[in-house]
Amino acid sequence: MRGPAIILFLLFSLATSVASAGLIYTGSLSSETGGIQGSGVWVDVTLLREKDYPNWVPATLTWTVSENPDMSWRYQYELTVYRGDISHMIIETSLNFAFEDVLNCTENYQVEWFPPGPSTPGMPDNIYGVKFDGLTETTETITFDSWRTPIWGNFYSKDGRAGGEQNAVWNTGFPDPGFDPYSEPSDGSLSYHILVPDTVLGPSEVIPEPASIVLLLAGLSGLLLSTRNKRSG
Repeated sequence: MRGPAIILFLLFSLATSVASAGLIYTGSLSSETGGIQGSGVWVDVTLLREKDYPNWVPATLTWTVSENPDMSWRYQYELTVYRGDISHMIIETSLNFAFEDVLNCTENYQVEWFPPGPSTPGMPDNIYGVKFDGLTETTETITFDSWRTPIWGNFYSKDGRAGGEQNAVWNTGFPDPGFDPYSEPSDGSLSYHILVPDTVLGPSEVIPEPASIVLLLAGLSGLLLSTRNKRSG
């Protein structure tokens, strides 16, 4: 295989690799390890009768953020709590995130500002994001797609008064006003924050598609071959 052909083969391989690559980030927070704060039996086992202690589970949120084949992003969050079904969950987003930025979601949702109040008891501060309503279980999984890339942010969730006190949870990093880490997304949690959708569009919105890259690289390879032929003529 001659020089230009080798170059063309390598460039095609690179473009194919770009097309098939998919990033995946996973993480979790738990009230048992201090990553989640809140109120009620979701976070405080001492509110239960002693005989109920063995059945108690800490509030736990896990998430997976993965890049789809079309280079959009899939966001999946699973929240597990003790007795008392989850009623809603709010995932923070950037301020110009809109209703239409949520794709392929089967849950009822709305996108707006949510202040602390009767429907968000204990929430440390205002939050702009996606509120998913109509949840009815002690373990709920929220899944949706978006062209918005992942950054670090907050969440909040609540139920009623199972156990005698209002049950609500949020990430421990939430109460720090105005501070969301600006670091790149990664596995795990950063300063007790979770991965949430950003304002920024995904790669497929800002760079050529892999097929376009292949054509461009093929053209460059052809130019190299033409130049070589002229020099050898």
